[in-house]
Amino acid sequence: MKVLVLFEYANHYLTIDSLCDNLVRKGVEASSFNITYWRFRNGTGERMPAWIRIASLLAKVPGIRGLITGWFRPRALLELSDAYDIVDIHFFSRTYDRLISELKSRGKRVKITIWGSDFYKSDERRREQQGEIYQLVDTIQTETQQVKHDFTGIYPELAEHVRVAHFGIQFDIIDGLLENGNRDHYRRLLGIPVDRTVLTLGTNGSQGHQHMKMLESIGNLSPVIREQLFLIIPMNYGGVKLYIDNVRTKAEKTGVPFMVLTSFLNLREMCKYRIASDITLTIQATDSLSSAIQEHIYTGEILIAGDWLPYSVLDDYGVYYLKTSLNSLEDILAKAIANRDTYSEKCSRNGERISSFSAWDHVIGKWIDIYNEIE
Repeated sequence: MKVLVLFEYANHYLTIDSLCDNLVRKGVEASSFNITYWRFRNGTGERMPAWIRIASLLAKVPGIRGLITGWFRPRALLELSDAYDIVDIHFFSRTYDRLISELKSRGKRVKITIWGSDFYKSDERRREQQGEIYQLVDTIQTETQQVKHDFTGIYPELAEHVRVAHFGIQFDIIDGLLENGNRDHYRRLLGIPVDRTVLTLGTNGSQGHQHMKMLESIGNLSPVIREQLFLIIPMNYGGVKLYIDNVRTKAEKTGVPFMVLTSFLNLREMCKYRIASDITLTIQATDSLSSAIQEHIYTGEILIAGDWLPYSVLDDYGVYYLKTSLNSLEDILAKAIANRDTYSEKCSRNGERISSFSAWDHVIGKWIDIYNEIE
């Protein structure tokens, strides 16, 4: 079986690469193509057609990028897809509307994997458009039962076509790092103070993470609490320069020392920052329990999450974390920082709890079952 995974966002690289690597280990010839950056990662042993390689280089040239994207990309995606049994589209944006129709007209098997905001943030008109295209594909995959429940509430006629399988996590990378050093070790290595409570704000540079609201709340904390803090602000996936600059300026106004991550880091390097952190705060508008959040949980960090996020699977498996509304954010933050040791103890078993349902070894079989069903 040959699977082509299509995706468009830079902050999805680590997750998609892990998915394809684990599929390959199980005998599935899985390749991925980032349609924005024209990055092809080969899992089949076949080379990308020469003209597509040339187009990918031209797409990096500002003056002709629009022409290449608008004219050559649709042709490239169709030609690439010919070599595969299944095309798995991750994050359903308008970019794929026509492509899906073309693929189905050619008899290609197509799956849409919903990531969260591609469903939750669609307005009524867009949901009508998506609904027509959902009817064409072979399977729609959600990451959690909660997302499936919400999805079928909007599209009850598609209930039989929805499957649930979530992304696995490379927990062995974190385990290997912890064998070589503890939290203080990685703080020293990364230039992070060992005598402060380290708070991570979000997992990437998307404005949907609401960094400004997080920083506003931090700025409103008492001076005594702010003097205890050090902030890590990951902006190295999905961020644009103007927004990153605005976040940096806002962080400076809090008076709390911080670092903004802007350079590309592989999963191993990112996990060092996960280990170095005490508390992670996520109040993003939508999320279906990202891999990054699960990695933070696995290290034993305290997670503070918006109470609107569909994280019920954490409750099902007894993972301890704090929930907050936007109105209660400052109070919850102050409470978590003041009682860090108590909450850390409550989170000490979260690693084994989340690995019981999120390690790739536990979940990859479900992905393959879905692909086999489609094929």
